[in-house]
Parts: sequence; structure tokens; C-alpha cells
Amino acid sequence: MMKNWSWKAILGGFAVNFIGSQMLGMLVAIPLGIWVVPQGIRPENMENALMTSMFFLLPALAIGLAMDALGGYLSAKWADRNKLAHAVIVGILSLVWGLAMGSYGAEALPTWYRLSWLLVVPAALLGGWWRVKTHGAESKIAPPRDSSSGTPPIAAP
Repeated sequence: MMKNWSWKAILGGFAVNFIGSQMLGMLVAIPLGIWVVPQGIRPENMENALMTSMFFLLPALAIGLAMDALGGYLSAKWADRNKLAHAVIVGILSLVWGLAMGSYGAEALPTWYRLSWLLVVPAALLGGWWRVKTHGAESKIAPPRDSSSGTPPIAAP
């Protein structure tokens, strides 16, 4: 049973998703924070201002879903088999992590944003599906194929 799962593929996909989301999220939050401070928002109210700003929430949603898809894509790439299942597990891990971290201050988030969390697992699955669709469900080491018959070549003595 455990032979069917690559924890390296799962954790690698999740790590790329998490780190990419954090890094790109900061690229949105820092300039927005710099823009908000001169608007008269006090530093202690900054988090609430960001959590209600469409200028932050829409890019954060797009970044998060793109990183979920990338994590699913990479986990499918790195898995030897059950590629889509690996992508789904990355999505589930991302959702659980997001809910655990997002529950702090989630009451400030609009309902539409909280409902968008339902898109996390499908986004990771979409990434995994894209990998399988564009590269097939090949194993990492495939024998070379004869272009005329589609069979592996026979070695000459």
C-alpha cells in the first residue's frame, strides 16, 4: 500500500505551493501596506484593512490557486504512479493548512473569499491533470520506442 505513494512528491508539491504562496503574497501585501499607511490606517488596523481590501484579496486568491495548481502539477510530475491522487493530497494538505492558518482573523474575510477555499483541491487536481494530459502517465524511466512500430528496439548482437 505505501509503495503506491511518494511522500517526497507530496511534500515537495506542498512545499513549492506553500513557499510560492508566501513569497508572492508578500509581493502583493508589502506594496499595498505601503500604500495604505498614508491613507490614515493605523498600523494596528493594517491586518483588518488588508483582509477587507479587494486590492489584496483578489491577487491573493489568484496567487493561492495558481500555487495550488503548480503544487499539484509538480507532485504529479514527481510521482511514479497515482499521479492525480498525489495532486489531490497536495490540495488537501494545502486546504487543511490554509484553514488552520486562515481561521485566525477569518471573521474579517468576506464570505465569498471563505467560499473560495472550496477551489483549493480542484486547483491542485487541475495542475495534476494538466501534467498527466501533457506528458501522459509515464513512469520516470521509459524505454526508448521505435518510431515505426511503437515497440522498444531490439538490440543487435
